[in-house]
Amino acid sequence: MRNLICGIALLSVLLSTAALAEPRNGEGRGFFMIGRHFKNPTALNNLLQPRGYGTFQDGILIGGQGYGVLGNGFLLGGEGYGILYGEPKGQLVNYDVSLNGALGFLNVGYLLLNDSRLHIYPMIGLGGGALHLGVHNPNVSTFDNVLTIPARSSDLTRGFLALNFSIGTDYLIDLANKEDEEGGLAIGLRAGYLLSVSRFGWEVNEAKITDGPDTALDGFYVSFMLGGGGKNPRKNCVAPAK
Repeated sequence: MRNLICGIALLSVLLSTAALAEPRNGEGRGFFMIGRHFKNPTALNNLLQPRGYGTFQDGILIGGQGYGVLGNGFLLGGEGYGILYGEPKGQLVNYDVSLNGALGFLNVGYLLLNDSRLHIYPMIGLGGGALHLGVHNPNVSTFDNVLTIPARSSDLTRGFLALNFSIGTDYLIDLANKEDEEGGLAIGLRAGYLLSVSRFGWEVNEAKITDGPDTALDGFYVSFMLGGGGKNPRKNCVAPAK
């Protein structure tokens, strides 16, 4: 499971890098992004709250994305990011409880508006991710104490395949100061919806378990993007005839 998720994320990063490095018309942009994921894990919370673990609310999204312009307005890129849920609310038991997720996507899009600096584009991404719940007993003082009672913490995970539907807009602040090139700082906004299309079973410390909650990272999100980009049209490299 872990190898599958890591492979999807690595493929997304590699394809994104390739798209930025070799776009057909020399145009590409890359961003750091931070935003909000507007979906709390209801099914998981329904199991955690009666046991005193509290409940998790909306998550913070942190990651990066990039794309290259392939020609005829089409975009190819990739992204990878994590979703952090922070401390659970209403926790009663003395355990360290954490929840986070990770996702990676290969994206294909189309430029609805391209006036050189301003881009507006819908995208669809294919990829996947994983959800991780950690429950740890902080009252561990000695090595012998751990060996005597080893079952003091549990790491529960589940993976899933997902689609990412989004629309974004970004603007390039040109700092190149060249007539035939553009490059500089880029800022933007993006909104979308994550949809898990296939969910795998839960595992605890890499051992399969049953009766886990049907929770993934579906839901709406909005992110602010800050990065850079440029456009360097390829010149004719054929030497003129003498």
